[in-house]
Amino acid sequence: MEGYIGIPIFEVSGTKVIGHIGILDSKEIADELVIESVFRIFAARAAAELQRKQAVEALKRSEEKYRLLVDNQTELVVKLDTEGNVLFANPACCTTLGKSEADLLGNPFLPLVDEQDHEATIQAWTGLFRPPYTSYAQRRVNTPGGSRWFAWSATAVFDDARNIREVVAVGRDVTDERRAQEVLRLVVEATSHVTGDEFFRSFMRKIATALGVRWAFITECVDYPTTRVQMIAFWAGEDFAATRDFELAGTSCERVIKEGKIVFYPKNLGEYFPIEKKFGRESTIGIPIFDATGRKVIGHIAIFDNKEMTDEILIESVFKIFATRAGAELQRVQSEQALRDSEEKYRLIVENQTDLVVKLDTKGQLLFASPSYCSMFGKTKEQLLGTSFPPLHHESSQNSVTETWVTLFEPPYRCQIEERTMTAHGWRWIAWAAKAILDETQNTLQVVAVGRDITEQKRAEEQARQHVNELAHVTRLSSMGEMASALAHELNQPLASILSYSQACLRLSKAQTSDVTELRAALERVAKNAERAGDIIRHTRDFVRKEEPQRMPVNVNYLVREVYRLARPEARQSDISLTLNLAEDLEPIKVDNIQIQQVILNLLRNGMEAIDAGFGDKRSVSIQTSRNDDDTVEIAISDTGVGISPEIGGRLFEPFVTTKTNGMGIGLSISRSIIEAHGGRLSATPNPDKGTTFHIMLPSTSETDAVVA
Repeated sequence: MEGYIGIPIFEVSGTKVIGHIGILDSKEIADELVIESVFRIFAARAAAELQRKQAVEALKRSEEKYRLLVDNQTELVVKLDTEGNVLFANPACCTTLGKSEADLLGNPFLPLVDEQDHEATIQAWTGLFRPPYTSYAQRRVNTPGGSRWFAWSATAVFDDARNIREVVAVGRDVTDERRAQEVLRLVVEATSHVTGDEFFRSFMRKIATALGVRWAFITECVDYPTTRVQMIAFWAGEDFAATRDFELAGTSCERVIKEGKIVFYPKNLGEYFPIEKKFGRESTIGIPIFDATGRKVIGHIAIFDNKEMTDEILIESVFKIFATRAGAELQRVQSEQALRDSEEKYRLIVENQTDLVVKLDTKGQLLFASPSYCSMFGKTKEQLLGTSFPPLHHESSQNSVTETWVTLFEPPYRCQIEERTMTAHGWRWIAWAAKAILDETQNTLQVVAVGRDITEQKRAEEQARQHVNELAHVTRLSSMGEMASALAHELNQPLASILSYSQACLRLSKAQTSDVTELRAALERVAKNAERAGDIIRHTRDFVRKEEPQRMPVNVNYLVREVYRLARPEARQSDISLTLNLAEDLEPIKVDNIQIQQVILNLLRNGMEAIDAGFGDKRSVSIQTSRNDDDTVEIAISDTGVGISPEIGGRLFEPFVTTKTNGMGIGLSISRSIIEAHGGRLSATPNPDKGTTFHIMLPSTSETDAVVA
């Protein structure tokens, strides 16, 4: 080619090239042929035609796409003229209505609507010709299978002059939804105001009626893993039938319970489960009922009919709602029954036990009183409720009761107390254990207390205490008997001195040249030795006298020194060294002086006897006092004797256990009883080298008035 002219073709905006015009020649093209203004006119005209062609092609492609969408969707699509005649119907519409496209085109759509909905349809059609030119309604349409519900959405289509040219309507089959809603409505209406057995009965009756089936029952599992179920309500066609429990094996119910899913047999049920044949059951739907966790099957709903069921009856979403509602009610009923059973169990326990059970408000007034409490105070529950607890304290218990009550309003919100109170049977000792019931903010709301009559126990303890006192007295007498020789020797010295100085005084009084000063000195020595003899006799008499125990504050070192004076003669006679190591500034202890002295003396003499039973040059017993961190005062008595064998060590404080040939084995048992009666402890440990140390721990007291020192 020799010559060429090219002209671009622009879109309407003039900015985008959408094509071009090319002019070619085999010879040279003269300049006078290049007329640009003409070429631009040609390009503009060509651009207009090119864009029209492209628009037509795009429209065809779009129309094809939407035609495929309309033709292949399951919803009904129709186009009507302004008179209501069919202009277009998609294949789904033709199939659903059981008519060909030729049967529908050009004919009115209204006859296809169920006659019951004609009036409402005409009203909706009229509304399409005024703003907002749309409508939505559910209407029944006649199909080969009968009348079915469709949800219709219709919109008016306008021409360029804003005149309605046609109407497009889309319909969706909502028959199953409507049936589900109706069934759900009927069941909800029937059960919304009832609970318990009446709920389950109404539930089954409405389900059977709404679905048009013969039988319906609901069950709960009676064992786990489940092999049996118990019917709760059973609708049998015209009325309720008697409920029963039955084995799951071989029934369609077994699959529902075990698999935990909805089971549907629309026909021939007897072929799968022969046992169902004898009941005349042809079809079934089984729905499992789960607990609140959704994991455990607690029962099921069973629906049976004596004819075939259609697939339309299987509305799983509704059945799951039914099962959830039934599960909630079933668990509520089971919880109430469990609560009643528990309440009955505890009621029987409370009403038939001998312990006293009460519930109090924060002011100490009775909110509940068990029959045993009423019997104890000789009054009815009505007479006691609202009164103070208990009716009357003994004056000896009043302060402790008041102090203890306060502890129920602070951690740990519990207390124990023994008190004397006036009952219908006189003054009785009652031991109470009380616990506070707290609200969410840890404030005491109420108090629950359990009491036990311990009067006989207290009486037995008093008798035991008296027996211990008697044994202690006998032991003290026995100890004095064993110490008689040493005491006699100790007493003989001051008596001999008294005799000697008395004789000297007589001689001096007869002599005419006697010196008064010398006579006075002799008489003073007589008095001093008489006082010494009197002290020995007094200590012995105080130790062995029999009287009621009296506890008073005392310095423990005073008790040790008193025992030291009693035991020193025997120790001297046995050539045993007694040493004291007494701490200063010890807090007093509140004890019966004689009883604690007896324990110290018993342990001290046991140590001396252990030394006599062994061999060795070191013959000593030491008594040490000290203060411990747990507010106790300790007395440690250590000897250098033969010690205690491991066989005896574990039973050392048991009655009638002894290492002595002639011992009875009650001394240490009595000693421990005395110490424990004073709230203390008595123990023994072997010494590293030889011998044994006995430890007496007694609680100190804050009482400092009139301390015996």
